[in-house]
Amino acid sequence: MSGVMPGLRVCFFLDVAPTRVPDLLAAYDRIREEVHAVPGHLRDQLCAPPGDGTTWLLTSEWRDEEAFPG
Repeated sequence: MSGVMPGLRVCFFLDVAPTRVPDLLAAYDRIREEVHAVPGHLRDQLCAPPGDGTTWLLTSEWRDEEAFPG
């Protein structure tokens, strides 16, 4: 299929209580610095739930499956 990039996208769904959101954001900031240094890591994104939901989405994109450490 034309225009499709090879690689791996990993998705994590995180249930976070509203009182723990600051902890989640702080942990994400710390961890992403380490992950950005891993060869093969392309990008990541933390998506907030709409409204007052509690399920967050974290995506991580990698060059290929072999590059993903998990």
